[in-house]
Order: sequence, then C-alpha cells, then structure tokens
Amino acid sequence: MIESLSTTQANIRLELQDLLRPCDYNFIPPNLSDTCEWIWSHPVFSQWLPTIGIAGHGNFAPRMMCIYGTKGCGKSVLAASIVERLKIPDKVAALFSFWASRESQRKLTDFLPTLLWHLLQYISDEDIQTIYTPLVRSLPFNQHSIGDAIKKTGILIELTISCVLDAIDESADDWSRCQGGSLEYVLELLQAVPDLHPVLLGREPAMQDAKTSTF
Repeated sequence: MIESLSTTQANIRLELQDLLRPCDYNFIPPNLSDTCEWIWSHPVFSQWLPTIGIAGHGNFAPRMMCIYGTKGCGKSVLAASIVERLKIPDKVAALFSFWASRESQRKLTDFLPTLLWHLLQYISDEDIQTIYTPLVRSLPFNQHSIGDAIKKTGILIELTISCVLDAIDESADDWSRCQGGSLEYVLELLQAVPDLHPVLLGREPAMQDAKTSTF
C-alpha cells in the first residue's frame, strides 16, 4: 500500500512536469571566475537579499529589485550567477529568462508555469495532491489557474523564494507600467505570497515604472 501510494505521487510529479513544461536557463553561459561578485556588496542588492524574517504583509520595500543596463552588458549572466548562489537548503531560487525568438519564453504565461514547477519541488507528497487536482481540472492552463496554484504553493512551503526574471525587454507583454500589465500581476503575487522576493532584469525603457516604484 505504501509502495503504491509512493508510485502514485511520483507519477503526479511527472505528469505535472509534462503539463507545466518548465523552462531551463542552460543557454546562459556561466560567469567567469571573480566576475559578478560586485552585486553582493551593492547596497540596494543587500537590502533586497532575501533572509528569513525580512518579508511581511504590507511591507514590500525590500522585496522587489530592478537591475537594468544596455544590451549585451551581461545582465543574463549576472541573473544566472545570482540564482546559482542562492540555491541553498533554506531558500528557493528560480530563474526565468525571456527570449524573443523562442515561442515558449515570450510571455508572462510562459514564466508562471516555470515558477510553479520550482515551488512544487518543496512541498510534501500530501500537499501536492491539493495543488494537482484543481490545477488539472482547470486545463487548459491560464494565468488565473497557474497564479492561484503559485499562491497556494508559496504559502505551503514556508521558505524564502527568490524569483529572478531576466530580459523582460524581450517579453511580448508590457512590463513598463504598474497598472494593466505583467508588472501589476507580479505585485499581486507579492501581496499573496509574503516570502516572495522578485528581481527584474532588462533594458531601462522596459521597466520605467518598476524602477521608480516601491514594492
């Protein structure tokens, strides 16, 4: 009976992986030795750097950060280096890189399944059933159904979540406005998941509202 239950839970995780189709970032080259170290001593990054206890309802100031620069200056390599360093036992670290020439990496609705898949790795087999059932019933997935699953899972894992969104200027969605665009939905996730710490990277014109707003 225990063996059968274990097999069922493993099948659920495999099915979710197949349905969510999370995107990897292995196309981003690794940073060279002694590069990207400057970010760890930057005062703004130090304020954002997630630690247990920094998050809380109604206080979003340290929880979202923007990094912007010109094309080809190394933002994606920096994004990957941040996530790799944050992959430690008491933190969840996820990276999604938008890619204009790849259909599966162009929209907010492409990013959300990848974030959900990362979060699902940190919940128990018992809890995954509570996410799996309503999610499968909502097929085909949409922003609302995946977003609801992210909010529920984010509360269940009780860990600090570092979510790095790279190359938002390559997204087909509008990230430049706090209202009516993808940025508004990220704020909604911030309100629902107190331990979520996003960082957005891209060229400056793509994040006009993000870099001047406090979340």
